[in-house]
Amino acid sequence: MTSETKDRKVAIVVADGFEQVELTVPREALAKAGFGVEIVSPSSESTVQGYNHMEKGEAFPVDVPIAQAQPDSYAALLLPGGVHNPDALRQNAKVLDFVRHFFTAGKPVAAICHGPWTLIDAEVASGRRLTSWASIKTDLVNAGADWVNESVVVDRGLVTSRGPHDLPAFCKKMVEEFQREPGEGAQEAVMLAKLGELIRNIKVAMLTTRNSDGTLHSYPMMTQGKRFDRNLWFFTSASSHKCLEVENDCSVNVSYADPSANRYVSVSGRARLVREREKLEALWSPLMKAWFPKGIDDPDLSLLQVTIERAEYWDAPAGNAVTLFQLAKSLLTGRPYQGELTTHERIELEPSARSAPPPESGKKQGQEKPQDASPAPADGPDRDKPQSSGKADKEATKAPAPAQTKDKSPPAAAASAPAETKSTSRAQPKAGKRSRK
Repeated sequence: MTSETKDRKVAIVVADGFEQVELTVPREALAKAGFGVEIVSPSSESTVQGYNHMEKGEAFPVDVPIAQAQPDSYAALLLPGGVHNPDALRQNAKVLDFVRHFFTAGKPVAAICHGPWTLIDAEVASGRRLTSWASIKTDLVNAGADWVNESVVVDRGLVTSRGPHDLPAFCKKMVEEFQREPGEGAQEAVMLAKLGELIRNIKVAMLTTRNSDGTLHSYPMMTQGKRFDRNLWFFTSASSHKCLEVENDCSVNVSYADPSANRYVSVSGRARLVREREKLEALWSPLMKAWFPKGIDDPDLSLLQVTIERAEYWDAPAGNAVTLFQLAKSLLTGRPYQGELTTHERIELEPSARSAPPPESGKKQGQEKPQDASPAPADGPDRDKPQSSGKADKEATKAPAPAQTKDKSPPAAAASAPAETKSTSRAQPKAGKRSRK
């Protein structure tokens, strides 16, 4: 037992029906590495039943019932597979809160086989590169995960594998991640929490996409959802011009502005269309009927998911916010506050996937821009004319403007931009690092 791990415990969360070898083998590897291990379960019995595929295996004593488990007491989480086990876990609210804590706190998590199924209902799978038993691939992809067919995948502290045949590779990577210093994974959680705090009350953002000819188009978009987990969500029309642009180039920028607080945020990431019914229902609001009168059943209704990879913000301290921001800045940069009137930070997050998220199927590059027959709301801004930039005015007068399409994405009055915003071409810092101007 090493000094680094002797006081660190790992929670193994299982219900009846877990694959026995996916508990016993990783538990042995963790014990050999010096970790304390406890079985946490929602089972009403004192034991929880394991299985060897379809055959009943051994019963294992439950160390801590989920109702009594304190997630702060554990340094890491292990989720074995088995069909019935995760199916029971993902329906238990206390289990989902327990699992969610590890992602919010930036603690490492390992899940194998059907284990990642629970991550969907805990709402932590989106934007993650992972693997699993092949039969739940579609569920994970629909939840926004980047699924790959590899023996073991590590993404920002999350270790996943396909099944029992991958246990040697899975255990090796699991132990490596669990042995990392406790603060390493938490740094990104702090950065994301800061970003969530900055944009929480700024509902309308400007989404900028790139057309096939290189021109940039910006659209006012209304941010959806209450939980910020590295992903931004916007309702949109699947036939809108912006969706064709995202299909051709998924790199986008989203900017937020709150002039009254002298606060400006610019985030860059990768966008993709999501038409999963469950996600649409989760984010739907009656207010959306102004743009989609048919409601959730509108065939043109879609979500645009933006997975954030970089962010910059400008925030001038004012009143009581100074103390809060000084603390947040210290956590993010490791440097004491210097007393400047305005703060500019750049946050780099590790890439969530090797490649761009797959675009919505059914459209091809070069496809003619569709026309949206639905009229725009009378009180909305002119959505038929996206703001363009990136080309000189002189060039713009040489040819007639391209035909515009109506866009049913729910906007609101666009927030004003800062008077001066300078972009630089200097090299970006390494992932996870911030620079200050």
